[in-house]
Amino acid sequence: MDIMDADQDRSLELSSYLSDRMPQEARRAFEARMEADAALAAEVAMLRAARGVAAADVVAASASETEREAEWRKISARLDRPAPQARAANDNRAGWLPKLAQAAAIAAVSVFLWEFAAAPAFRDADAPRYEPVSERASGEELQAIFAETATAADIAALLRRTGGEIVGGPSALGVFRVAYDDAAARDAAIAVLGADPLVISAAR
Repeated sequence: MDIMDADQDRSLELSSYLSDRMPQEARRAFEARMEADAALAAEVAMLRAARGVAAADVVAASASETEREAEWRKISARLDRPAPQARAANDNRAGWLPKLAQAAAIAAVSVFLWEFAAAPAFRDADAPRYEPVSERASGEELQAIFAETATAADIAALLRRTGGEIVGGPSALGVFRVAYDDAAARDAAIAVLGADPLVISAAR
């Protein structure tokens, strides 16, 4: 089975699980895999957030329902905020600043949903929680920001192509830390990711 077929099968499996179409026996086996694989659990949480499925769980998971609802309203207001008026033709910030702000808002939603809805279902109380990008180092690293249209499956495929592994993030600005075996592999990955339309930025 080639990489494309494997990615397609994985996407179908994730879709079946999130839409409650997976048979019970397969569902139990899939959830057991999530308990043992933090990366898979995080991927499911990101997809759940993108579909909006976890919105009701956020409220139910909170010890203070009123505070959670207020927080969700703040985040929704940020996402619904209209784009700024057009700047002068020679102002380069007009193109990337709105995109960066939108990416940061999406990242904040993902972190909020992961911390208070999905994560409690897949980890123990003593397990490590969300960590900022700067907390942990592993091998030769780069920092990457992916486009808002990039799905978890897209990101996983890009990392498989470049031999990278996410070791931190996303931060509040949507920055992921990706580790490689050595500096040569990291620099080659920067070139590949930098040319991909699903990647906003990739740098050391």
